[in-house]
Amino acid sequence: MKSDHCARGWKFFSGKCYYFSTDEETWTASQDACVAAGGHLVIVSSSGEQDFLKRSKPGSGREFYWIGLTDAVVEREWRWLDGTKLSQTSRLVHDRHHCPVHFEVT
Repeated sequence: MKSDHCARGWKFFSGKCYYFSTDEETWTASQDACVAAGGHLVIVSSSGEQDFLKRSKPGSGREFYWIGLTDAVVEREWRWLDGTKLSQTSRLVHDRHHCPVHFEVT
């Protein structure tokens, strides 16, 4: 969606709509659910977007959410869903089982 109006339960930021699911699913199941809803797991492209994501996640007691970053194709070669390599200036705070759970965009 390209306006400041998002479907109920979604949040708007910088021309995009974001949905924060509280379902506990695998990365693949989460990505599939996003695709079914017409989107994809988030590809974080700026520190402003990362700040928005940190501020916006619901207080459901969940600390971590899936993002559109994976090393499933080549071990330790992190790529966003669009194929872009993770920037050298980004830092993975914790990664295991092909799943980054927190990072910083600088």
